[in-house]
Amino acid sequence: EAVSKYGVYYTPPEVVQLVVAEVDNALRDGLGSQGLLDPQVNLLDPACGTGTFLIAATGLVAHQTASRFGTGSVGAEVAGFAQRMNGFEILVGPYTVAHYRMLREVKGRGGATAHLPIFLADTLAPPAGITGVATHLDFMGAPMVAEREAADTVKRDTPILAIMGNPPYRRLRSGEVTRLVGTHIGHLWEDFKRPVREAGLQRSLNAFPDLYVAFYRWALWRLFETEHACRRGVVGFITNRGFLTGPGFGGLRKMLRERFDVIRIIDFRGNNKGTRPADIEKDENIFNIEVGVCVLIAYATGQKPEGVEGEVRYADVWNHNCFSREEKLTLASDAARNRNL
Repeated sequence: EAVSKYGVYYTPPEVVQLVVAEVDNALRDGLGSQGLLDPQVNLLDPACGTGTFLIAATGLVAHQTASRFGTGSVGAEVAGFAQRMNGFEILVGPYTVAHYRMLREVKGRGGATAHLPIFLADTLAPPAGITGVATHLDFMGAPMVAEREAADTVKRDTPILAIMGNPPYRRLRSGEVTRLVGTHIGHLWEDFKRPVREAGLQRSLNAFPDLYVAFYRWALWRLFETEHACRRGVVGFITNRGFLTGPGFGGLRKMLRERFDVIRIIDFRGNNKGTRPADIEKDENIFNIEVGVCVLIAYATGQKPEGVEGEVRYADVWNHNCFSREEKLTLASDAARNRNL
């Protein structure tokens, strides 16, 4: 039920580690920071599930700390990072597990914390107070009101510099856009639709409504458009790869190129209904799903002149002769360590 309604999927650890490593690299190479280890870097997973990406990021911070400052510094650094990483999760079960796993991770690394900024929240819902939105919380108990208000603070005010994760992706049926995406993002993603309509490709928008598209629009809003946005930063998502070529997603591609300096695509393909080389019997997916997937890592320095489009760098697993799930995950694991994709 949760999987079918919200598009929730288990993410292989090899891919999680790749996304985390790529985000860390982008923060270093693109933004000139110390990566996830930098005390000025606030991280957010907007669909954190059971906390897999947050835990992997914590592990990377622990490893880098041990390498640079010695193992005696790990506990304090991990405890500090645990207050700079944020997570939103809409489902109670995964949210509870994420808290437990992260607390255990911090303690296991020698750190201590009484609070984690992981919130039971609908990411796509607008924070109270923006664009005239009135949030009615009278029906909720005091702890839930406090949880919503804390999540709203992260949405509005926290200087988020990196957004990463595996946001849900599922085609939305008629009537589901308002219920699952909401009017806030539903209004904002008109920016994605307008260029498609202007190009005379209105019919191609039939494939447009998907949860992952809403999360791309939300991430752009959070990094660039909120009152306290940094106007720069990194996005690292693994999503449906349909937006790479589908005409209905031209507006999404356009805004990504406008906002970011560099966009890096790692295409894992795996579309069971798509084409493949004639001598390849099957192109396996790294998930147990029908649609192909890709990793997108994009960074914005905040210094790109207006009107200049970002550079797109594309890596295709087919060029590495990877067609089975095992081959693709091995490639991802190797790339996370060696930056060779």
